[in-house]
Amino acid sequence: MKNLAIFIIPLVFGFHHIHAQKTMEDLLKTESTWVGEGYQQMPQGDRVEFKQTEEVTVLLDGKLLMFHGTGTDKNSGQVGFEAVGILFQDPSSSKTQIHAWTSDGRFTAADVTFTDSGFYWQFDVPNGGTVRYTIELTDTTWKETGTYSPNGEQWYPFMGMELSRQ
Repeated sequence: MKNLAIFIIPLVFGFHHIHAQKTMEDLLKTESTWVGEGYQQMPQGDRVEFKQTEEVTVLLDGKLLMFHGTGTDKNSGQVGFEAVGILFQDPSSSKTQIHAWTSDGRFTAADVTFTDSGFYWQFDVPNGGTVRYTIELTDTTWKETGTYSPNGEQWYPFMGMELSRQ
């Protein structure tokens, strides 16, 4: 019985984390072109559907990961959204961060939190509340959800997209 306890205790307490969190190194493997479709729920209640392309590029020998996203109207093909994000590990704090810019002049800087299936980043918005983008990744799929919370407890989805590696 003593030998069984010696085996079970490390099994239960030592190996409880079967799925390791993603890391910056894991994200470097996402370098590719990703294509798919998505939606955005507008404040007035309209749902806009779009085609999305994400160009992911590793820069500076893996120190930076650049995301260049372009969303086009599903019907007209006109560009409705364009953004660039740079993901990096801050050498002074060892935190992974993202700096993101949109074509209409908005900018945000946020900490990145890694999860078992990808990562998320969030930021406070000027009119109150928080926006969070959660990205789930496999070798061939990218699923992203944008949510808004007025209080940090209840989250409301306003954007989603599903992409495939090309």
